[in-house]
Amino acid sequence: MTEQIIFLGLVVFASHMVEGITGFGCMILALPFAAGLLGLQTAVPVLVVLSTCFDLVLVLRGRSSLNWRVMLFITAVTAVFIPAVFWGLRTLPEELLTSLLGVFILVAACINMLRGDKPLTGIANRASVLFLPLAGVVQGAFGGSGPIIVLYSRGVLADKTAFRSTMAAVWELLNLLNLVQYGAGGMLTSRVWELSGLMLPFIAVGYAVGELAHRRISAKRFGMVLNVILIITGISMLV
Repeated sequence: MTEQIIFLGLVVFASHMVEGITGFGCMILALPFAAGLLGLQTAVPVLVVLSTCFDLVLVLRGRSSLNWRVMLFITAVTAVFIPAVFWGLRTLPEELLTSLLGVFILVAACINMLRGDKPLTGIANRASVLFLPLAGVVQGAFGGSGPIIVLYSRGVLADKTAFRSTMAAVWELLNLLNLVQYGAGGMLTSRVWELSGLMLPFIAVGYAVGELAHRRISAKRFGMVLNVILIITGISMLV
């Protein structure tokens, strides 16, 4: 049990450090490992609780650069589709959900890697709003939709600090909606709260390291490394 907690803590630290740098990624990076340890039924609520706490700090720290119009638009369009697929997390076989998650991670990482750091423009940028309903579906099923929402938000949020704080606000609102559903569905068990409490110190360290790195590391270079990690993770979930 102790080894399990330490490993989970290292995963939580690393994934929240990444989100501290980039503004997204903690759920998608942590979920494959946490699900392997805890199962999806426990891992998803734990990570959503942790993400809610973490993103609240990012929002409060970066509120002066938050783009309210973009945040409210993304949240409204995405949130509509979350309840429609929440049942899948509770009823579909875990093996099927794990495979679907692997496919999602792999496809999203490949798209982000091919796209690079260039925002979509013109018709492509306007059409990218169609990714938001898909993000709502993924958010409802797995509690994390960062790589999909980013396909739209990177085209409307050029500044990296505004991007990070605005996306943190989006995750905060979507996470709260997820938590309401988890509570109503009986998924916020005592074990979920216990594990969430044990992980808070790892989040704190991840935030501190991510905050320092956010100011020093090239977002383009870090994004390339992150996409490679996601591709490897997605493949590992399918084999």
